[in-house]
Amino acid sequence: MGIDLMKQQLMERIQTGDEKHIRVLLAVSNALVAEDFDLEAYEASLKPMTLQELIARAEASNEDIEAGRVYTREEVEAALGL
Repeated sequence: MGIDLMKQQLMERIQTGDEKHIRVLLAVSNALVAEDFDLEAYEASLKPMTLQELIARAEASNEDIEAGRVYTREEVEAALGL
Protein backbone atom coordinates (compact mmCIF):
# COMPACT_ATOMS: atom_id res chain seq x y z
CA MET A 1 0.00 0.00 0.00
CA GLY A 2 1.46 3.34 -1.03
CA ILE A 3 1.74 6.42 1.17
CA ASP A 4 -0.89 8.34 -0.82
CA LEU A 5 -3.46 5.59 -0.34
CA MET A 6 -2.66 5.35 3.38
CA LYS A 7 -3.09 9.13 3.77
CA GLN A 8 -6.39 8.99 1.91
CA GLN A 9 -7.69 6.19 4.11
CA LEU A 10 -6.67 8.03 7.28
CA MET A 11 -8.33 11.23 6.11
CA GLU A 12 -11.54 9.32 5.33
CA ARG A 13 -11.50 7.71 8.77
CA ILE A 14 -10.95 11.09 10.42
CA GLN A 15 -13.84 12.59 8.46
CA THR A 16 -16.25 9.79 9.37
CA GLY A 17 -14.91 8.80 12.79
CA ASP A 18 -16.65 9.43 16.07
CA GLU A 19 -14.95 11.17 18.99
CA LYS A 20 -13.49 7.97 20.47
CA HIS A 21 -12.02 6.94 17.13
CA ILE A 22 -10.41 10.34 16.65
CA ARG A 23 -9.05 10.32 20.23
CA VAL A 24 -7.40 6.93 19.65
CA LEU A 25 -5.82 8.07 16.37
CA LEU A 26 -4.54 11.23 18.05
CA ALA A 27 -3.18 9.31 21.06
CA VAL A 28 -1.28 6.90 18.81
CA SER A 29 0.06 9.76 16.70
CA ASN A 30 1.15 11.71 19.78
CA ALA A 31 2.86 8.65 21.26
CA LEU A 32 4.81 8.05 18.07
CA VAL A 33 5.94 11.68 17.87
CA ALA A 34 6.78 11.90 21.58
CA GLU A 35 8.96 8.81 21.49
CA ASP A 36 10.61 9.67 18.15
CA PHE A 37 9.42 6.29 16.88
CA ASP A 38 11.75 4.75 14.29
CA LEU A 39 9.45 2.79 11.98
CA GLU A 40 12.27 1.45 9.83
CA ALA A 41 14.13 0.05 12.85
CA TYR A 42 10.90 -1.45 14.17
CA GLU A 43 10.08 -3.10 10.84
CA ALA A 44 13.65 -4.42 10.57
CA SER A 45 13.26 -6.08 13.98
CA LEU A 46 10.18 -8.06 12.91
CA LYS A 47 10.45 -11.66 11.80
CA PRO A 48 7.87 -14.00 10.31
CA MET A 49 6.27 -16.47 12.72
CA THR A 50 6.08 -20.18 12.15
CA LEU A 51 2.72 -21.90 12.53
CA GLN A 52 3.96 -23.47 15.75
CA GLU A 53 4.94 -20.05 17.17
CA LEU A 54 1.54 -18.63 16.23
CA ILE A 55 -0.28 -21.50 17.94
CA ALA A 56 1.92 -21.17 21.05
CA ARG A 57 1.13 -17.44 21.28
CA ALA A 58 -2.58 -18.10 20.89
CA GLU A 59 -2.48 -20.74 23.62
CA ALA A 60 -0.54 -18.38 25.92
CA SER A 61 -3.13 -15.67 25.26
CA ASN A 62 -5.94 -18.05 26.16
CA GLU A 63 -4.14 -18.96 29.39
CA ASP A 64 -3.76 -15.26 30.25
CA ILE A 65 -7.46 -14.68 29.65
CA GLU A 66 -8.46 -17.67 31.77
CA ALA A 67 -6.13 -16.51 34.58
CA GLY A 68 -7.58 -13.00 34.49
CA ARG A 69 -4.39 -11.36 33.21
CA VAL A 70 -6.29 -8.88 31.04
CA TYR A 71 -7.01 -5.15 30.90
CA THR A 72 -10.48 -3.69 30.81
CA ARG A 73 -11.44 -1.23 28.12
CA GLU A 74 -11.51 1.47 30.80
CA GLU A 75 -7.95 0.67 31.86
CA VAL A 76 -6.72 0.84 28.27
CA GLU A 77 -8.53 4.12 27.63
CA ALA A 78 -7.07 5.59 30.83
CA ALA A 79 -3.56 4.50 29.81
CA LEU A 80 -4.05 6.18 26.43
CA GLY A 81 -5.47 9.30 28.06
CA LEU A 82 -8.89 8.87 26.48
